[in-house]
Amino acid sequence: MNMRIGIFTVHHKEGILTPTQAPFVPFMVGCTSAPPDGFMGDHAGVSLGSLGHNAGSYGDLRAQFSVWKNSINQYDVIGFQQYRRLYFFDNRTMRRLFSETEVMTRATLRHPSIFINAGRSGFERYIQALDQSTDEISSYIEKATASSIIVNRRLVTNEGMVELFKRIHDKEHWDLLVSILHKKGGNYPIIAGEAVHNKWAPYCNMFIARTEVFSQILESLFDIMFEVERNIDLSAGLQLERSLAYIAERLMAMIIIEYAAANPEIGLIDLPVVNYVDHLGDGIYSSLGRII
Repeated sequence: MNMRIGIFTVHHKEGILTPTQAPFVPFMVGCTSAPPDGFMGDHAGVSLGSLGHNAGSYGDLRAQFSVWKNSINQYDVIGFQQYRRLYFFDNRTMRRLFSETEVMTRATLRHPSIFINAGRSGFERYIQALDQSTDEISSYIEKATASSIIVNRRLVTNEGMVELFKRIHDKEHWDLLVSILHKKGGNYPIIAGEAVHNKWAPYCNMFIARTEVFSQILESLFDIMFEVERNIDLSAGLQLERSLAYIAERLMAMIIIEYAAANPEIGLIDLPVVNYVDHLGDGIYSSLGRII
């Protein structure tokens, strides 16, 4: 029996090609009415907004929450990617349809921080190849998630997760998160301490896992994030629009790493990502570190 796999590509606007063939499911966040044709959306059922949360500040996590609360029983494997960051799958069909596949694989094997970037034409050609190689992609995901969580390639940085966050975002937000982790107890204080030295982590709120693992990760994430939301200052003009999403991005990385550490039967598989970078034109380029 084939597993029911849903890989949700999260959008916040229209205008860019997206994979549409199963297991890929386009998802539009921020919907106040029915989403565009062919898309799922967070306009119906249980959502962050319907529960009175500051939904907009959670960014693409609106999609994860909606799938978790409304559609989880429809899938055996659930994953998320972003409309401008797609998992890079290498298989025989991809190599036949997308000529750069082998070159891209060779590039990503040379260094743990090599990322693949594409202009619109190359990105759209990659998506068309994705939609024609879904059987092989589904087979790979089914086998990989039997004993692993698939994450987008972990980003290697010169500074720890905490230092990096405080340099880019409001340092008080991190301090609030840490205080809540210590209040929760258990392994959370250990997680908070390890983040200071962690220079290798999966960002972007992207991962693929069996449904029961996905549910446990989301349960832990939102249990903490709702307390962050209750205590953070999101008054107009003071914080960035997606402040909760930026905090959750680091927290989810910490939770996924902790899940793998605490469950010896589960590993992490780093899957490269193809990034859409409009100003690159039609080419396919590699970069040392993610450029968007």
